[in-house]
Amino acid sequence: MGAVGVLVRDGVLLLGGELRADEDGRETSEPAGEEVRLVVAGCDDEDLSWESATFATRDGAIYQRRFDPWRDAWEWSGPKSAHCSHANGELVVNALSGHRPRTLRLVRAVALAWVEPPRHPSTGRALQAVHLAGDGLDASGIAWCPSGTRPHALVALAAAPGSSSAPRADDEWTALRYTWHNEAGEPVEVYAAERHGQCFVSRRGWFRGLSGRPTLGNRAPGGRRWAAVAGGAAVWLDRAVLGSFAHEAGAHLRVEHAGGDVEDNRLAALRWVARPPRETARTRRAQEALTEMLRSGGDAARAAAALGCDRRAVWRWIETAAQIVADRRALRQAVPHVAQLDDGHGAWAALDAADADASLTRLRAALRAELCTRADPAAVARWDAQDDVDQYGQLRALRELLYRGACAARVRALRAC
Repeated sequence: MGAVGVLVRDGVLLLGGELRADEDGRETSEPAGEEVRLVVAGCDDEDLSWESATFATRDGAIYQRRFDPWRDAWEWSGPKSAHCSHANGELVVNALSGHRPRTLRLVRAVALAWVEPPRHPSTGRALQAVHLAGDGLDASGIAWCPSGTRPHALVALAAAPGSSSAPRADDEWTALRYTWHNEAGEPVEVYAAERHGQCFVSRRGWFRGLSGRPTLGNRAPGGRRWAAVAGGAAVWLDRAVLGSFAHEAGAHLRVEHAGGDVEDNRLAALRWVARPPRETARTRRAQEALTEMLRSGGDAARAAAALGCDRRAVWRWIETAAQIVADRRALRQAVPHVAQLDDGHGAWAALDAADADASLTRLRAALRAELCTRADPAAVARWDAQDDVDQYGQLRALRELLYRGACAARVRALRAC
């Protein structure tokens, strides 16, 4: 356990946290060989990403891991560099939050991976991670406190006593059933004991993974609980319990907790409800760019004029649309020069999850070769007439479509076995 306990005064949390004792969540980064843990930074209403994840060491080294569906293997990045925020001078790092990249304070990224936030009294204030002591960053010197609390007013505390709770003898257990989805709502992985270890959940909200030790899971800052499975993935416990005992649901449904207590993962307290469309600035801009590209017949210059931005911005939003929009037919129409290479084409051989820039160069060569093979001089001429902005914008969108297609094909194959 960590060297930071819990301090509550007059019912208000001032300071709390302890190192997670999560045996199932320990991974080893490659090739550095350091112990890393998942950074679960998603909002409580977001699904957890399986195909790409951020990991942190206890002293602040950040790694990204991405699944390569064409080679059926994981690819680790090198240590990601933290940079200084212009806003407040703190060190920040880019990390995955749910399915979306997000800039996090480095101390928060380490805390999300290593330090258990306490159950927060209902004060209406979010939790922030603060570094209490020591010259170098280390998880044992990090604590959670309400936003706005002055870090210099905090002091290190003795470790809080561990929980002695255990599942009831009459609790009913069943094998875990769980499906991970991408941001477009498509399944990208299905839980299987041979890939993720033998895991079980109980009617009263307990989880048992590879360690064999029953646990109520790790608490996210918002209170929702998650657990790690083998292979560096995580599951929300409420979805795991409800999907394993009742029936699995797609990404269009979310879990509702009776009484609003997101830490209550008893089966009797859970039910599926419709997930309302989540509109953010990111999703709105991506949909607007896709709509204008469809209206312009794939002409990025016309779409840029209608949106009041440059072509690079249009293609950035089309790349985002290729990640999150479920209607793949509309995406193919928006990038007409590369639509014919989506799904079932050998262009995937040019891709490499660990070397994105080189992959795009190889993908451009593969696309031009395919156009020449089809003996369509007009199509080749139209492609050659485009500059790098339009060509690489389409290639990035194609890469995302190929990635989605490869993941979908893998899931179909797994389910057919």
